[in-house]
Amino acid sequence: MSRFHSGFFVSIFWFYVAIIRLALAYCPYVVHNLRYKIIFT
Repeated sequence: MSRFHSGFFVSIFWFYVAIIRLALAYCPYVVHNLRYKIIFT
């Protein structure tokens, strides 16, 4: 039971790591896009 519990938390941890990495990879694109919109509106 405890082994399953720890595995569950590890999977959640890696899920969050993947989301954070995707967000960091996507963030410069979003910032660039917003800057582009602000300049041209």
